[in-house]
Amino acid sequence: AYYLAAEAEDQVTDRVGTLRDTLQVRRFGRDHLELSSLLMARRIVELDNGPPGRERYLVLPNPLLEAPRSGTASFYFEVYNLSQDTFGATRYRVTYQTRVIPESGGPEDQLEWATAVSSEFEGSEAWEPFRLTLELDDNSTGLREFRVVVDDLQDLERAEETTRFRVRW
Repeated sequence: AYYLAAEAEDQVTDRVGTLRDTLQVRRFGRDHLELSSLLMARRIVELDNGPPGRERYLVLPNPLLEAPRSGTASFYFEVYNLSQDTFGATRYRVTYQTRVIPESGGPEDQLEWATAVSSEFEGSEAWEPFRLTLELDDNSTGLREFRVVVDDLQDLERAEETTRFRVRW
């Protein structure tokens, strides 16, 4: 656990506001498939001549977890511990899904997931950085849940991660 504290001063009134919070940081094992948290971004830029790995991406975070109805929602995450065959190759499938969360607070386990994309990939590293962009055209406003499911096609392991965001006007 990391303990955070921040202060901000309103320059007009000279009032000071404080924020104190605790951030839980996960540890990742080395023996089974895992996903990092899903980071919602305002924009993700892939550098043309960037090195392989996370340094290849410039990620501008979206701490408000909001996206405009007529825009896009971008997410960055990393897949860890992909199985490699004897030649060092990996094969895996990434599926991402969304669903609308009712503001009334009804039972969420009965809500349907809509599959947006499911794609298979081959690589040569035991971990891979990823970026996904959702087109939000013609979506209604409100709370959404976004889920990424990764299936390692070599050892049939599965990992998933979920986050929420809001679609606004």
